[in-house]
Amino acid sequence: MQIAKLHIDRFGAWSDLVLGPFSSGVNVYWGQERPHRAALIEFVRGMLFGFGNATATDRLRPGDRDLGGSLALNVPSGLLIVHRHDSGEHRERLIVEGDHGPLLNASRLESLIDGVQPTVFDRVFVADFHQRPDTSGLIGAAVQQGLPVIGGHGDASRLEPLRQRLDQHRRLLSELAAGDLSLSGLLERRRRLRLEIEAIEATTQQRTDRDNQRRRELQIELVELQQHVDQLQTELRRLDAELETRRDERQRKAGEIERMRFDRQQHVIDQRQRLTEADAQLERWRQVLRDVELRRERLQADHEIDRVTDQGPADPRQALRQLEAQVEQLHAAVLQPATEDDPSSCVCQRNRPQLAATLQAMREGIYHLCNQLNLWEASARRSETTSEWSQMRRCEAELRQAIQGLTLRRQRWAAELTALAPAGHALHDSHTDLCRCVGHPDPTDWDETFDASVSGLDEELLSVLDAELERLEDQRHELLTHIDDVETKLDEMRTRLENDSDHDSDDPLLQGLQAKQAELQRIERQICDGEKCRDTHSSIAQMEDEIRSLEAASEPGQILRQAGDLLRRMSLDDLQRVVVTPERNVWVLHRNGARLSLTDLKAGQQDQVHLSLCLAIVAALGRRGTHLPLLLHDVLLRHDGPRADAMAAVLHDFARGGHQVLLLLSSGAAAQPFRARSAPVRQLPNPREIPLGFVATHSETISDQQRQELNHQLNAIAEESAQSSPVASGSAFNAEEFPGELTDRVRVARPHEPELAEQPKGSEFFLQESSPIHEAPSVDAATAERLRKIGVLYVRDLLRIDIDDAAQRLRHAGITAAMLRNWRAEALLVCRVPRLRPYDARILVACGITTPQQLDRMDIPELRRRIERFSATSTGQVLLRSGNRDELKRLIDWIQATRHQPSPGSQRNGRHYPSTQDAVLLKMDSHNETLRFHLAKSDPIERAPSIGPKTAERLARLGICTVADLLNADPDEIAGRLRNRRIQPKTIRRWQQQAILVCRIPELRGHDAQILVACGIDDPQRLAAADATDLWRRVQPLVASPEGKRILRGSSTPDLPEIRAWIAFAAQARPLRAA
Repeated sequence: MQIAKLHIDRFGAWSDLVLGPFSSGVNVYWGQERPHRAALIEFVRGMLFGFGNATATDRLRPGDRDLGGSLALNVPSGLLIVHRHDSGEHRERLIVEGDHGPLLNASRLESLIDGVQPTVFDRVFVADFHQRPDTSGLIGAAVQQGLPVIGGHGDASRLEPLRQRLDQHRRLLSELAAGDLSLSGLLERRRRLRLEIEAIEATTQQRTDRDNQRRRELQIELVELQQHVDQLQTELRRLDAELETRRDERQRKAGEIERMRFDRQQHVIDQRQRLTEADAQLERWRQVLRDVELRRERLQADHEIDRVTDQGPADPRQALRQLEAQVEQLHAAVLQPATEDDPSSCVCQRNRPQLAATLQAMREGIYHLCNQLNLWEASARRSETTSEWSQMRRCEAELRQAIQGLTLRRQRWAAELTALAPAGHALHDSHTDLCRCVGHPDPTDWDETFDASVSGLDEELLSVLDAELERLEDQRHELLTHIDDVETKLDEMRTRLENDSDHDSDDPLLQGLQAKQAELQRIERQICDGEKCRDTHSSIAQMEDEIRSLEAASEPGQILRQAGDLLRRMSLDDLQRVVVTPERNVWVLHRNGARLSLTDLKAGQQDQVHLSLCLAIVAALGRRGTHLPLLLHDVLLRHDGPRADAMAAVLHDFARGGHQVLLLLSSGAAAQPFRARSAPVRQLPNPREIPLGFVATHSETISDQQRQELNHQLNAIAEESAQSSPVASGSAFNAEEFPGELTDRVRVARPHEPELAEQPKGSEFFLQESSPIHEAPSVDAATAERLRKIGVLYVRDLLRIDIDDAAQRLRHAGITAAMLRNWRAEALLVCRVPRLRPYDARILVACGITTPQQLDRMDIPELRRRIERFSATSTGQVLLRSGNRDELKRLIDWIQATRHQPSPGSQRNGRHYPSTQDAVLLKMDSHNETLRFHLAKSDPIERAPSIGPKTAERLARLGICTVADLLNADPDEIAGRLRNRRIQPKTIRRWQQQAILVCRIPELRGHDAQILVACGIDDPQRLAAADATDLWRRVQPLVASPEGKRILRGSSTPDLPEIRAWIAFAAQARPLRAA
């Protein structure tokens, strides 16, 4: 039973709401508040099992008479419509309409529900992930329905060690070589060999005793000689030590003598220097003394002359006063005027006698003044001379005293030097100076005589030490000669012992004994191996029995195996297995081997466990014939990114198995993983804005005209290829991911797994035979791990394995031979056909083309027919809705490239391009080609670049729900209202610029706009005027940075042809008002 359509007359906030038609797979509705979405699930449950008084009371709004609606169900016999209304007063009205009118009873509805109780429906077919999942209730409901969900609780930890031990025993058994004789024969042969060996040993024992006696005597003598050598060696070491001591002593004495000689010479040199300096100083002082005496004598003579001429001191001032008085008189006489009585008389004549007398007196006064001045100067000079003479007398006395002191010191230094002089070189006693006679030479001539005398004493002392050293050297030489003689004798004795041993080894009797013993050892090893084989066989049988018993106790049922597989996919291999104990406790095995309870898991992991069990139980009920829709509320509430995508993939695959799933999500961003898989995604209307008779948009169906659209696109591309080179440009190899497209998603990099590269440099092949198995098409991480366990480590292993044997070994994982053949065909195509992507290979295999040769022989009409048949399938419908020029262009490249496929060993050679002559072109029509814009102003806000689900929810609270709202918003105001330090006004401006680019430029993706804005290009005009090479150089550093890697999220780096395409599309930009 599946829901075809839903109509709500009145139920809570909903009224006159029609949803549908629903598809048979996944149906996604998003939007509105949580209670409104929960009311939809409660409505479906009430339509199937009745509303009940509590529900009717809660959901009946004031003023409404009753609540209810209708539910259209697709059943095997046709369409069944259930009408149910309830006023909340035990007056529920139920009408079931079939193809031939209303039914009188509800037995038909009960038969469709197949006896499922409401509690079982609530726990199994309904899951609200806003609340903590009731996993225990889910297990209880499954047990109530009689499903085998208890299992996997045995001691599974013992299985793996037991299997490893079993493998070790089997390898050991294969290594043990089987002998020619049986174990009893080996035992008999060992008994006979032992008897023969005992007889030979008894014969050789006597001779061995004699030889041993002779060897003992030689060994005793050898020991004595060795001891003597040791004593000699000890004596040699003692002599070496004494010799070293004497050498050190001689070296020390020689050093002391040299230092003493140097000190004496230095002392003599110092004394000579002091005597020389004293002689020079005495000579200088004596010369000064002679000069002082001469000066003193001169001063004394001058003093005697002055004393004779001295007549007493005179005062020159008295003479000067007299001269002054006379001058005054003379002046007065000159100024006297003439008398009145005789005015004609001359004053000069009258004063002439007076002037003459006055002048004569003045002349005499001047002479007298000069004499007095001379006398005054002589008196002053005599006083100075007397002072200088006194100073000369004092200086003379001081010099004589200094000369006397220095002379005494010189005599003392001379005496010290005399003490150091050699015998017969004494100074003369009657002279204060050094004697210069022949018998008493100058002390500076003592060096050679002094050195000779000192050297004679030193040489005598050193000769004694040299004699002692020579004696010790001779003694050491004699001891070494003696040691050499003893060691030679010792080597001779050792040679005799070795020769005796070699003679024994050449004895035929001993050789026969050794051969018997070797044979006995070989027999013993064979007996040991035989016993090990016997014990190993017994151990292998016991371990196989124990493993079978443990597997019987630990092997989970089909439900738990399916739940474990689903859980691995949803958790990206973090959680490996689900175990349910008889007490209904749920345990989960982590990939690191830990066994975790539900309380040990995070909330998101608990959701994954509950959903995996829910899906497995629903599938088990479906196998029993109970087909009810699965209602999930906010299943991705705690998941985003790769995990959300993985859960969406699980639900999508589950629905493809014939199970209807209805998902109610909070936002359009949460529905993106399902939209990417072409599931019908619709937005719930506002309960207050639902018009009467509202009908939701139905899912797209593929008509014949749409089915032919692929051929029209191929015609257009074929005509373009006929006018250009058949070699695809670089941009043709950069497939973009459109919503719903079945391209290869970028895998989440594991810690132990390198990120997949888009295309190795220097190669045209997107897959190599040496590539790891996880890089093969359709092989996820979990499947790759299972393949590695059976020895498939690389792609070449997948191409060479035995399909039936591998399928048998992987049957527990649900991997069939058909799946392995498809994987092998996809890997073979990608490895052999240049430029063929894993996505392309899956399409080819789905169309029945499994080898490069088959693709090479494929003619165009047959390829067209196969593509048309493929387009009629669900996967083909997704391809038609999401196909683009690049994907269709590669269909031509497949055929062209197969004519130049490399041999299995030549994939690492140079590039292979198809020639123009061999190109096969598709001749089709080339019309109705339009450019695609990937964003419109009316789109929800989460479709804009850089806007994630959480950011979209924050913006929605501010009334920004569409792209147009974002473009019209004030960045400063929005940033202030968001109050998020990571969202600044400049961040919102970048979002607006990115959204404008995607809205206006055709074929431009969101991450392309992010790259352009980061490079400073924020409008189509600037992009259209940009130089492609210059822009490419600006883009490369950005995409290599951490910011660029976050933008690309694993997508291929834009190359030069792609950037040229951006610029070309920018020239065809549309106005923003038309977006």
